[in-house]
Amino acid sequence: MKKLILLSTLISLFYIGNAQHDQVIQDSKQENILRLGLHFTPTVGFIQSDKTNVKGGGASIGYNFGLLGDIRFAENYYFSTGIDVVSSPLKVRFIDTLRDPYLSKNDVILNYKLQYLGFPLSLKLKTDEIHYTKFFGQFGVEPQFNISKKVRPNKGTYAGTDYYVPVETAFSNFNDDINFVRISMIIGGGIEYSLGGKTSFVAGINYNGGFTDINKQPALKISNNYIAINLGVLF
Repeated sequence: MKKLILLSTLISLFYIGNAQHDQVIQDSKQENILRLGLHFTPTVGFIQSDKTNVKGGGASIGYNFGLLGDIRFAENYYFSTGIDVVSSPLKVRFIDTLRDPYLSKNDVILNYKLQYLGFPLSLKLKTDEIHYTKFFGQFGVEPQFNISKKVRPNKGTYAGTDYYVPVETAFSNFNDDINFVRISMIIGGGIEYSLGGKTSFVAGINYNGGFTDINKQPALKISNNYIAINLGVLF
């Protein structure tokens, strides 16, 4: 009788232990409604303009960094947001149509060094986990607010004369011509790889396209865009 009671007790403890172990595993897989993290994002920027006298001066390397957050509101559906510090250098070639067209060197190249504080707002769709990995796509907008600006022309030849600042009014007060607000579209995707527990490594690629003109001058009409390589960790 005692052996039967002992055997029954051991079997009960075995099942209880297994149940608790399964519950621990289930709890570890249960994702929090809110997850926060950090990111560093290299970018490659370029400009667009509907003015025939404004051209890009080539691709520019920049970077973003800051906080990121995912808020789960349904299975596999998330509201993604954060705070970004955006460094956005740009080169713009302005073809001076007011000068003699026979001059070989009458363009002005402007170097922009701009910084923004951004607040991305996007919808993120994630797959179920497959071998510790989730895939996601996202779409949204990002309002950005200028916190630093520096615009200067390159030294060069202007109407046969060396210059630092061209004389045309379109080029005066460069820093005052930067719009305070930039609004952009975000579209992209990536992966989220579990590092154990609730920590995940995030990597992806986004296109950030400006809806608004970064410059107040109607003679320039510039919108900046960039490709972003997102690298981050969610906790």
